[in-house]
Amino acid sequence: MNHERHDPEPGSVPRHRADVPDMPYDGEAARDTTADAFIADVIAHAPDAIAGRAIEATYLRYGMAFAVYLTLDGVDRYAPDHRPAHCSTDPPLIEVEFKNAYYGSFADREAIVDDTIASFDWGTELRRALQSHPDLEQMVRFDRDAIWGFVSDHYDIREAHDGFHVFERWP
Repeated sequence: MNHERHDPEPGSVPRHRADVPDMPYDGEAARDTTADAFIADVIAHAPDAIAGRAIEATYLRYGMAFAVYLTLDGVDRYAPDHRPAHCSTDPPLIEVEFKNAYYGSFADREAIVDDTIASFDWGTELRRALQSHPDLEQMVRFDRDAIWGFVSDHYDIREAHDGFHVFERWP
């Protein structure tokens, strides 16, 4: 995962992490037979071999996060790729759409809350305020449940056996 700092606009939700790197997915070490069976079924129902190969290649590259993505409402698993043939070295459209929607994967709920605090730079702001007003230190804390609610309202968060996968919530 990419943990680069974001500078969101005041009052905004962090839109997206930097580009999702090609995560060499160790299919043997992180094998999930349910996900494998799901992907095999998606490939088996593909309208053509090109769509099936695109699903397979993207799953092999991104693993469980991609399998979870395919379960989200509104995802067109077999969206036709109308790019010209000379673009054949470009990633498949389904991979591009996945990378546009994928925010990150996290071990647990607390890691998502921590990432949200960091992405808004709230921890730094709180430390700065407490330096000016040390008497507030015993009273001011992050409401982690409220932050979780905030994140849940703005992102699709799906729990899987390997943790939580977070995606943009599309209108």
